[in-house]
Amino acid sequence: MIKYDHLLHKEFKYGKQDCFTLLRNFYIDNFGITLPNYARPKEFWLNGLNLYTDLYRKNGFVTLDCHPSEYQTGDVFLMMINSTVANHVGVLVDSNKILHHLWKRLSIVEPYSGFTRNTTVAVMRHKDVQLAPDHQSVELLDVVSPRVRRKLDEYLRSIERTV
Repeated sequence: MIKYDHLLHKEFKYGKQDCFTLLRNFYIDNFGITLPNYARPKEFWLNGLNLYTDLYRKNGFVTLDCHPSEYQTGDVFLMMINSTVANHVGVLVDSNKILHHLWKRLSIVEPYSGFTRNTTVAVMRHKDVQLAPDHQSVELLDVVSPRVRRKLDEYLRSIERTV
């Protein structure tokens, strides 16, 4: 059973209680994997540092090249928010829901759609994360863009009218 309720609604404190800290706590609590607590200079992304991408690879994560239906609990989403490099991270906790902690906000779980999906630049999985089969599915319709979803809905309605 994946645990994360105790990580919700935490106040943001850069370098002490932020998106990277949240991920570190999630990984130790759920998978027994300790990720080092690297120093994160404020606004590192403005100074040409690509910390998240570089550090994740050094710590056993591999970039996924798969369909979103193959994402599984524990997969890490690297996002670029007003940046040219990844500067935010979230982790998949349930089918199409991510746990993350935005700057100066409380930590939350929300659907992986809209803002979070549109700012994602990489999805990574740790080499040692092994889940039971019931934790590996994602509803396909939950991960398609709103535009594609509308088109599918329109198509299904047109089929219903002809039947």
